[in-house]
Amino acid sequence: MGRKTYEQVLGFGDWSYREKKTYVFTGQKEPLLREKNVEFVSGNVREFTRQLKENTDKDIWLVGGSQLIKAFLEEDLVDDMIVFIVPIILGGGIPLFDRIGKEIKLKMNNTERYESGLLRTEYNLKPT
Repeated sequence: MGRKTYEQVLGFGDWSYREKKTYVFTGQKEPLLREKNVEFVSGNVREFTRQLKENTDKDIWLVGGSQLIKAFLEEDLVDDMIVFIVPIILGGGIPLFDRIGKEIKLKMNNTERYESGLLRTEYNLKPT
């Protein structure tokens, strides 16, 4: 999880990831508030991911904004992606995919539409 996303999720109330080990990528000193099972990390995402994969057989979830997503996509560390489309045009903000510098082909696996208009779309980035 990126630090900005972490701080935003803290503002939602109860910590949603209480039962999951969470790693928060940050280039700054640790935020003031640390939730249960949260560890702050910095450095090379490829090396971090390699070490993490050596110590678990579970899926690794990436939750974050454009900077964190960019770092993982540039290193080809994303196998699958779930994108939620909210039916609101903001008129500004931070791009989800900001200057990755290469084309990445996506294969749609599933979509789910909700009554609210929210759309959940799943993609595969790695050929199977």
